[in-house]
Amino acid sequence: MTPRARSIRQQLHRPFRGRRGRLRRRVAAAGALVLGGSLLVVGTAAPPAGAASGTFDNTGLITLPAGAPGTTIGNANPYPSSISVTGLTGVITDVNVTLTNIGHTHPDDLDILLVSPSGDSVVLMSDACNGTDFEDFDWTFDDEATGPMPDSPAGTCSSFFYQPSSYDSGSDTWPGSNPGPHGSALSTFDGENPLGTWSLYASDDAAGDSGDIEGGWSLTITTGPSNIDIPASGTTGNASPYPRTVTVSSNDLVTDVDVTFNGITHAHPDDMDILMVGPSGASTILMSDACGSFNVTNYLWEWDDEAPGQMADSGSTNVCGGFVYQPTNIGTGDTWPSPAPASGYGSSLSVHDLGPAGGNWSFYIVDDTGGDAGFLINVPTLQLTTRPRAATKFSAATVNAAEGDNSAVLTITRSAAGSMAGASVTVTSTPGTAGAGDFQAINQVVGFGPGETSKNVPITIVDDAAGEGPETFTVSLSAPTGDSALTAPSSATVTIAASDGGAPAADTTAPETIIGKAPGGLITKRKVKIVFSSSEAGSTFQCKIKSGPWKSCKSPLKLKNLALGKYKVLIRATDAAGNVDPKPAKVKWKVIAQP
Repeated sequence: MTPRARSIRQQLHRPFRGRRGRLRRRVAAAGALVLGGSLLVVGTAAPPAGAASGTFDNTGLITLPAGAPGTTIGNANPYPSSISVTGLTGVITDVNVTLTNIGHTHPDDLDILLVSPSGDSVVLMSDACNGTDFEDFDWTFDDEATGPMPDSPAGTCSSFFYQPSSYDSGSDTWPGSNPGPHGSALSTFDGENPLGTWSLYASDDAAGDSGDIEGGWSLTITTGPSNIDIPASGTTGNASPYPRTVTVSSNDLVTDVDVTFNGITHAHPDDMDILMVGPSGASTILMSDACGSFNVTNYLWEWDDEAPGQMADSGSTNVCGGFVYQPTNIGTGDTWPSPAPASGYGSSLSVHDLGPAGGNWSFYIVDDTGGDAGFLINVPTLQLTTRPRAATKFSAATVNAAEGDNSAVLTITRSAAGSMAGASVTVTSTPGTAGAGDFQAINQVVGFGPGETSKNVPITIVDDAAGEGPETFTVSLSAPTGDSALTAPSSATVTIAASDGGAPAADTTAPETIIGKAPGGLITKRKVKIVFSSSEAGSTFQCKIKSGPWKSCKSPLKLKNLALGKYKVLIRATDAAGNVDPKPAKVKWKVIAQP
């Protein structure tokens, strides 16, 4: 790690804290500015990954200093002495260091530095303990000890437990380690990933004396819970949990989504592949093969389509030291194991727009290269700007009809702020004073294409020979799907005018062809299904595919093995009296290649 890179990384802790404050203010401001909708900031209370503790040691002899007998100044042997920490989960909450059977003829000469896998460092002792010869002491450095070692020449160090103790004015250095600044307390390591190689750099900085650490040294590390361990164990594979799920309670639709990871740590962030899957099944690659090999510790990253740019590709310096980025997928071919989707990943957060806000938002994280690991301290946070689903209702609560005149319709309308996604609603009729034989029963699903604001439901009244007074029946809306929420009036009363009887009038009213379910826009599927119906019972249908001839067809119409390109299907209904729908229903879509 270069001195400049080290300096940058150390400085990031200050803007990190400030950024969280700015983030809260921005969320509050955004919430005040959302018109016709709302801003949800959502995390989860799901149990985090577990905590652990353990002691790891290197019992090898350390001579102080190294060299032939009689050498009394210089670095220790080995330099550094290393311990590999494996198998712990969670993040560091406490570190203690024990030097076993240490002895020296002038302990004030000892300078000992501990460096973590992340590159952070703490001076355990420097210029302490006077010049009194001692032999085979066990020293434990612990922030919770009663105090530091005494300064030279204030006294000896005959106790066993000390806080880290440095009386150096800044002149001590440890060649080959990071250049500092160095921490003065072991809490410097709190919040870091414990996994990896810890290094003890020891030296004798004055001539005339020597010593050793006969029993080597040990680390006792306690970890607290992280929210996500990356990976679950070792240094490659799926994170734990996989996925981490954030559950949102809302019936609204998304108009914008941003994602925040608060407290992300990884020794090689380029290894992390992060996929988010929304309740609709749409997915976004938040990051993949980005940010290089520079160790990130306790960072805050936010992904936002409106950010100035994407994360950097690679580098050994701090190429991802900012806070807000567009989703970044560098390279191709990354996939996420089941239960994540196998393909169809989006490159922006806008793929979730006009999808449901409510439901499970799942984060699938994979560490795809061995050798490094990390974790996320806090739960992923979603900032969802939403609006209510389109208000869907009858345009009028009453409609009048007459026997033999089948021109009456009920109009269903929907409205929302901004663009609208597809939707459907079920329409059913219920007899009242008008019995089942007085009108054609209605039981159909009415579909709205993206942007469509109204649909007509024809009313068919049976013209019989009986003399009757005014009669009524009810038509109701139910089971809204997609961009649709029922509002009043969601039911309408149909009044059939009084009739004095007589021969039924000839049926001259053409039926309306109704599309229930159909493809639209850009799709990647090579087979489709089109569901359709008629406003009049007993109707037959003809279909026309592209510029081909009209042919008899039935619902559902299934088309398979479609080639890439544009498609248009026309469908028309013919009623029992031979009346043909003059305005065939139209379905258009385009088949494109998988991204």
